[in-house]
Order: sequence, then structure tokens, then C-alpha cells
Amino acid sequence: NVDFEWELACSGSRVFLLDHTVMALPRQHPNFTFRQEAVAEQTLPGAADTVWEHLRQFCGEAEGSRMLKMDVEGAEFAAILACDIDALASFDQICLELHWLGRPQRDGGIGMQAAALEKLLDAHFVLLHAHGNSYGDVVEVAGCLLPDVLEVLYVNRRLLDPTEYRPNETGLVPKDILDANNCPFVPDICLVGAPFGADVPLPP
Repeated sequence: NVDFEWELACSGSRVFLLDHTVMALPRQHPNFTFRQEAVAEQTLPGAADTVWEHLRQFCGEAEGSRMLKMDVEGAEFAAILACDIDALASFDQICLELHWLGRPQRDGGIGMQAAALEKLLDAHFVLLHAHGNSYGDVVEVAGCLLPDVLEVLYVNRRLLDPTEYRPNETGLVPKDILDANNCPFVPDICLVGAPFGADVPLPP
């Protein structure tokens, strides 16, 4: 499915797509450039490369707004950690699907997951929106309920007025204008407690 990328391409954006699991895209657009490679923490010639190398090869020194969208089934944490922090900071938005948050034995474990998310903070990103993937489980981690798979949008702080955003007051509650239930056979995920901010005291 390339619906999201199609909308970007129709708006005039150049879209670079990477996927090592398919031979070709389901539909074409003049603004699409596709390469059958994975995103990874290291270079594997002809098979995978890092975020930084893909960015360098596709964009070079070109200026302009950049967005990274990455759904790589758990490899996202190692890929973020392997990426130069200045390369991360060059993106205006980073849209990720975070996998296996409740499975410490998978893909480097909680330590790697935490380090990757802290690196996004160090690159001046703020978590602006999150939505649980209802195809995954809801698990307990450190006393908090957490979707095993979480869709997130990070926005670079340089685009935001610091007076216009604040901690979430309602928790992880789907919004029709932003979210779509991944699995139509089960209710969407709604979590109103920590760590999503609902029970965090707000400053006056």
C-alpha cells in the first residue's frame, strides 16, 4: 500500500521508497523513485543501507523539507542508533511504526529501544501524536499498559512554537480525523493512563 506516499507525490513532493520484500510498487507516480533495498544499521551492498546513506544517495546536498516514514518490523531502533544525529535532525518530521515494545527479547530489547527514542529527543524531536496498532497486543511494561506496536509522529522542535504544545491530558485516545483502526474486527486501542501523559500533573 502506497496511499500515503501517493498523496505526497500528488502534492508535488519527490518520494523515495525502499522495500526489500517486493519486486515493484503496486502503482507508479512520476515523483516516485523505488529501490528494492532495506533500511538497516549497516551497509549490505545491493541489499540494505543506513538511513544516512540512503539520504545521501537520494538527496545529496539538496535543500528543502524532509520527512522520514519508516515501518521496518523492529529494525527501526538499530537504524536510528546507527544514523548520524545531524542526519536525523535534518528531517522535519519522522513517522515510525515502533515494534515489539512489550517483548524485551526482540530486536535489542528495551535498552536499545529506549536509547533510540532518546536519540530522537537529542535530535530535537518532540512526540506529537501516537496511535496503537490494534493488530498487536496491549502488554504491561513497568506497570503501564502499552501497545506492542505503536504508530508515532515526531516533529522537529524548530517547526513548533514552544508555547503551543504541552503534555497530553487525555492519554492514547484515537481521533477520527487522524487515526484509522488497523484491524476492523476489534476495537481500536484506547489507553488513558501513563506513559501517555493523562496522569502527569500539568504546570499551572
